[in-house]
Amino acid sequence: MDFDFRIEPLTERYLDWVRAQLTDQWSSPQIISRGRLHQADALPSFIALVGDEPQGLLTYRIEDEECEVVTLHSLTEGIGILHRSAPHRAPTGGGARLPSALARHLER
Repeated sequence: MDFDFRIEPLTERYLDWVRAQLTDQWSSPQIISRGRLHQADALPSFIALVGDEPQGLLTYRIEDEECEVVTLHSLTEGIGILHRSAPHRAPTGGGARLPSALARHLER
């Protein structure tokens, strides 16, 4: 099945959805990763949208050219949200570009 979705930076419009997804998937918007506590709903994020309906979320942290994907969630498995987020695969016509450190991480 082919999904026509676009990737955009997270905006305030979808914050309630993000908090609900983080709470549903991880019991809280607070995520512990690599020994650090993250407030995932406050991290830089990208959202996958079909029309205006959220279908996926990627939160990340960049520090000293190191990139950590803190959360990755898709409502539909296997549709390629992570890989289609990379700059060389970003949708044209308004598709968001990932920060270069995140793009390098995804290309490994």
